[in-house]
This record gives sequence, structure tokens and C-alpha cells, in this order.
Amino acid sequence: MVTYDCGCKDVVITEGIFGEIYADSLGDKIRRYDSKEYYETELSSYIDDVPKEPQLIPVKSYTMINKNRIEITVISWGATIVSLKYPDKFGRIADVVLGFDDLKSYTNPKINPFIGCVLGRCANRIRNGCIVIKGKTYQLTRNDLGKHHLHGGTKGFGRRLWDSHIDGCSVVMTYLSEDGEEGYPGAVLSTVRFKLTPDDRLEIGIRATTTESTIVNISHGSLFNLAGHDAGEKELMKHKISLNCDRWTFADYTDPIPTGGIRGVGGTVMDLRIPKFLESCIEKVSPIFAYRVAQINMI
Repeated sequence: MVTYDCGCKDVVITEGIFGEIYADSLGDKIRRYDSKEYYETELSSYIDDVPKEPQLIPVKSYTMINKNRIEITVISWGATIVSLKYPDKFGRIADVVLGFDDLKSYTNPKINPFIGCVLGRCANRIRNGCIVIKGKTYQLTRNDLGKHHLHGGTKGFGRRLWDSHIDGCSVVMTYLSEDGEEGYPGAVLSTVRFKLTPDDRLEIGIRATTTESTIVNISHGSLFNLAGHDAGEKELMKHKISLNCDRWTFADYTDPIPTGGIRGVGGTVMDLRIPKFLESCIEKVSPIFAYRVAQINMI
């Protein structure tokens, strides 16, 4: 592990190795794999001479700590936030985001759908995995219920190894999504910048550049429990939530896709303009009832 002095004297950044994944050069691209078995079976159908031991590529980790003991760790697999340790009002430190302790768990889609990673090329769902750009129809990967496109597809941005480096007081990660990846037109170069500030703010800046008209809607998928990720559901339900929004995008109970209708929140479980305990409202929403809030009149 290597510790860097970023020069701002308020944040220390330590670079390390979180784990390793298998890889092999195939043509002019680097193909990455989660297991040796995948490497030996699928790759062998493309090349005649498969090395006995595949190449290992390191997944880097970066831990940022400021003078107030705020600590965040990110890894280059999916530009993922692994942990965010924050002291409460009594000075007790807890990790407030969900995550895993090992790379194997992060690369296993059965236990890690999209936890803590970048969501892209397009976050959220696209009905029937179909988009139309300049009159041309593109069929995207259908990785949600075998019907819709979700969070960029089967191997979206959250299941890719990002290039990474330290830039001053920030950690910067980049990924080049090739033309045609998951069905999208055009190549997209994305950059994510993580910065822990002296006043205890975590800033995540996301930028993207495309080679042609395409859809880009990148987000980040960290899941929080402010009582600590190991505090459990009981403490999670004690959270108070408030959204200064008076409308939301409606979705029915049979399909987690917004219908396009915009409805008022008044008199519904979606009315969170006055703070409410999470326990009082979350159980009233169907588990498959996906919704988003249209934010207006933000203070």
C-alpha cells in the first residue's frame, strides 16, 4: 500500500490492491473474466493456444481520510464505494454504506446486483430495452425480468474494471465503453471523480463524452444505513425521510416502468413533504412498485 500526500494537508489518500481478476489480451481489446473456469472454456473457443495460467489484473483500492476521521474506500471495479465510515454525534464511527469485504462477492451478480457501483450507460429502466435515436431503433440487452433494460445491461459500467489514479485530493476513474456495447450506439468515455472535502462532504463528479448521438444517464448506486450497515432493519426503519416534491412519476403494480403519467403526492404514501419515519411508509409500497419523484420548488 502507498500513502499519498495530496498537498491540501486535510486529506490523506492510500492506494492498495483490493483483489485480482483474470484477463487475457484478445486482438486489440482486453477481455476480463471473473473466474478461471470461464477463461478456460469460453476463451479456448477463440484461440488455439490457451496459456496454462491466465494473466491476473489488480483491482485497485483507494482510502481517503480527512482530519475529522471521515473515511471512504473506493475500488476500480465498477468505480464502487466499498465503505464510508462516519462518526455520529457521540463520536462513534460506523460504516454507513452497504458493501462486501472481498472482490469475489462484488463480481458475483447473484449476490451483488448493483451495490455501491456506477450505474450506466443508462441508470434505471428502459422499457423493452428499446431506444430510438434519430429515427433508428436500437435493441439493448434485456437484463430485467427478461423484458427491460436495467442500469446499462448485463455488464454495465458497474461490472467493468476502470482505469484509476490519484489527482491532487481526488481519486479519478475512467472507462471507455465501446460502440455497440450492450446495444448502445457510439463510444462513451466516462470519468468519475471522488473527493472527500475538509468539511466532511463526499463529492462525486461524473462526466461523459460520446462519439455520436446516444443515451447517457449515469448515476451512482450506494445504499445507506446511517445507523451503520450492520445495525440491521430495525435501526434503518428509525430513519426520517423528507422530499420537497409535490409530484411523482406513476408506475403500476404489474410492471416497474413509469407509465409517463405525472401525479400529485397529496393524500398518498408518496407525500413526504413533511418528515416521516421510514417504517411508517415503506411497508405501504409494493416491493415491485418502482417510482421516481418529480422534484419542483426545491429550496
